[in-house]
Amino acid sequence: MSMKSKENLTHQAIGGSVLLGISSTVQRIGSLVFTMVLARVLLPDGFGIYSLAISISFLFAIFSREGIDTAFMRYLSEAVKSKNKNKENACFRYVFKLKIFLALTVSTTILILAYPLSIYVFRKPFLFMPLLLSAGYIFVFSLEGLFTSFFFAMKKVKYVVYKETIFQSIRLLLTILLFSFILSNPNASETIIIMIAALLATLIFVVYKTYKVSPH
Repeated sequence: MSMKSKENLTHQAIGGSVLLGISSTVQRIGSLVFTMVLARVLLPDGFGIYSLAISISFLFAIFSREGIDTAFMRYLSEAVKSKNKNKENACFRYVFKLKIFLALTVSTTILILAYPLSIYVFRKPFLFMPLLLSAGYIFVFSLEGLFTSFFFAMKKVKYVVYKETIFQSIRLLLTILLFSFILSNPNASETIIIMIAALLATLIFVVYKTYKVSPH
């Protein structure tokens, strides 16, 4: 490997680390501010229901996101290094179909268990609707994770920063606007609907950027 190639790899690694740090910072600050706003507007009971619904749904999300996203990033990176466009496309199509199947399975499981969990396990009837909505959130969240892994594999980490900024900004702005001027008695269900809306906007962005970056 030439000296110039080594320098390019070094610059890419440093640049990627910096961007990853920025993305993590945006996520942490955005989540902190969002949590503070929710705790204020939902009050203890509403915030507790919201937190419980999200925690339960994210436990299920592990089965549709973490392992497969890591494997996808690894194999797609190898396909990119081989400079085989057909292999890249085949890898993406296969994992995308698998992701859809897993996301649907997990979301359906949440839908099925929403009633018994809220009524018989936690004995909180108000948890039922937030759990139903969280099934939709987890479905979109799982798909978004696939495209995030795609950007890492393609060394387009800047788009991870963009998508995180978009999600955190829209989520916070919608929460402040709706809860301050439109919704007089905000609850956990409305909060999750806002999160779904913000995540859908983010998904549209990452799908568009993936189409621009992906080989044709």
